[in-house]
Formats: sequence, C-alpha cells, structure tokens
Amino acid sequence: NDPSDLWQLIPPTLPDPFETSHLASVLGHSRWFAQKIAYCLRQSGVITAVGKNGNSLVYSRLTPRTTGLDNRAMAARL
Repeated sequence: NDPSDLWQLIPPTLPDPFETSHLASVLGHSRWFAQKIAYCLRQSGVITAVGKNGNSLVYSRLTPRTTGLDNRAMAARL
C-alpha cells in the first residue's frame, strides 16, 4: 500500500488540475468535506497546489515518479 492508492477512492472524472469545488462535485459531498479530502491527499504527497483561482487553491496530481513513491524503488532501498 502506498499513498497513490488513495486515487482509487476518487472518481476518474476529476479534472487535472482541479479545485475543491470539482472534487466536491465528483464525490457528491460538500465543499467543506472536499477540502478535508484535499488536505489529506496533499499531506500524503499525491497532490500539490499549483496555483490559485480567486481564493481557491488549484491542485494537480503527482505521479509516483515525481513523489518518490514508487514501491519497487522503495523496496530496492530497503
């Protein structure tokens, strides 16, 4: 298991880049809830803030290669 597995919980219709309003829409939950999800994804290292649209942060997915989360590479280091 690695943090990129969290993407299995997010519908593939989420655009990239995205705002929490997009995340709320695809999840069918409130923006408040989507902001909490975005926080968890950001802390897990699978998304990063790439800018702002007004007061909203704009996020983008990070690939395992850019995050250093490649399981094979991690296993080789152990």
